[in-house]
Amino acid sequence: MSIVIPFPLDSASDASGLSYDEVDALQKMLCVRAEIEGIFNRLTAIHNGIAAVKAGETGHFSEGRLRAGGEA
Repeated sequence: MSIVIPFPLDSASDASGLSYDEVDALQKMLCVRAEIEGIFNRLTAIHNGIAAVKAGETGHFSEGRLRAGGEA
């Protein structure tokens, strides 16, 4: 799965025409974008870890125990 977060500038030279408020908003957007990508990557790693455990299931793993916070 790929997530595309659009970027409002095509090149660095486009930034020269931005006002202070636009630059401030753009900087905030970039910070939020980086946070979202980091969260997405962590959630993907968790999902892949759970999928690996499920794939290697030997009978002692219980979804109910996982949901309840017990060890798998």
